[in-house]
This record gives sequence, C-alpha cells and structure tokens, in this order.
Amino acid sequence: MSRTTLKPALAAVCALAAGLLIMASPALAQGKLDLVGKYTSGDQEIDVATIADQGKRTVRLDVVKGESRTSIVLNPDQLGALLDLWDKAGGAQSDTWMEVGAIDGTAGPKGPTHLTLSAGKGVRFVLQSPPAAAVTFDLDPDDTSRFDLSLHEAQTFLDGN
Repeated sequence: MSRTTLKPALAAVCALAAGLLIMASPALAQGKLDLVGKYTSGDQEIDVATIADQGKRTVRLDVVKGESRTSIVLNPDQLGALLDLWDKAGGAQSDTWMEVGAIDGTAGPKGPTHLTLSAGKGVRFVLQSPPAAAVTFDLDPDDTSRFDLSLHEAQTFLDGN
C-alpha cells in the first residue's frame, strides 16, 4: 500500500476510535462538567466541579491522587449541608484535627459517598466510597478563601444563576 492510500485509511480508523472513546466516556456522554476550582497538596488535589445533565444540576468534589479518583456528588440540599460544615470548620481552626461533621452524597451505583470534614491547620476532607478505602485531603490554610469562593460559585450554579 502506498502512503497516499494509507493516510485516508489511517484517518478513518482514528476518527472511528475517537468516536468510540467519546461514546464510552461517561463524563462526556452524560452532560456538561465544568471545573470551578482545583487545589493541590503534595501529590493530591481536590477539585470542585459543576454538572448539568438533562436539566438536573449537581456539584462534584473529587480527591485525586495519581490515577485514583474518589468523588462525591451533591444535590442542592447536600451542598447546603456542606456549606454549613465548611463554616463550622472555618471557625474551629486549631493545632490538632477536630471533626466538625459529615454528610452523605447522592447515591451512585455502589452506594453513597460519605464526606467527613475536620478543622485544624486548614480543613481536612475524608471521602469514603465503598468498597474503596477512605481518602484524605488536607486543604492548606492559604487556599481556604479561594475554596470558599469555589463552593459559593457552585451554590450559585445550583440556584440556576
């Protein structure tokens, strides 16, 4: 086969593969996801994202370490509960970690993800999503103001504004 006949065949195969990847991708196939904020600590990050899918709006927090991602999806009431815990954590800073409360996210195929917030030198997020082990992310005190803005931007999104 010459190079001129190989190029169109290769382009067709690449287009087919790209189409299959898009159809298989849940994030792309099931609505629009917008990253509102990304915060890092060491080799981990926590992301705040909004999702619009078939008229339904939710917020997702992801703790990412390497290839591993643990998520919690929150409806408007659950985000309100998280904001209450966030305010408690902001007012309870100390030298040691102290749990301020916990919420459950919207149930997925494996059940709901459980989120526990603790106050200390910053805010600690612990996500437990069965059957995986719990993951912990410690938000640096210098990032709390930006994270607060991200949560309130997510709330505005849920309110439809």
